[in-house]
Amino acid sequence: MSICPKCKAEIDCLFWDRYPHQEGTLNLNKDGTTEIDEEFNTISMQEAPSIYSCPNCSKELTRDDEEAEEILKDKDELKEIVAKKLKKMEKENANNKRKNK
Repeated sequence: MSICPKCKAEIDCLFWDRYPHQEGTLNLNKDGTTEIDEEFNTISMQEAPSIYSCPNCSKELTRDDEEAEEILKDKDELKEIVAKKLKKMEKENANNKRKNK
């Protein structure tokens, strides 16, 4: 399991969203009414960025596909390294206790 960098919860996946994005301008007309110009900028589904978020806190973590993979992979690798070092330290402590008796 990985750790969410925002809420520190253990996670084994990320939520993924991608949706088309549309921007526009809100204009104030001379008569006091407003008008939205939605044709300003439209991004298609293929161009839209992926948004990866924590399944626990729902906070956005990244918009980069490779970074999303690293969030999940790096923590698992780090946990394995720490677990191996802890086992090694436990063996060394046990050996030291036997020697000191």
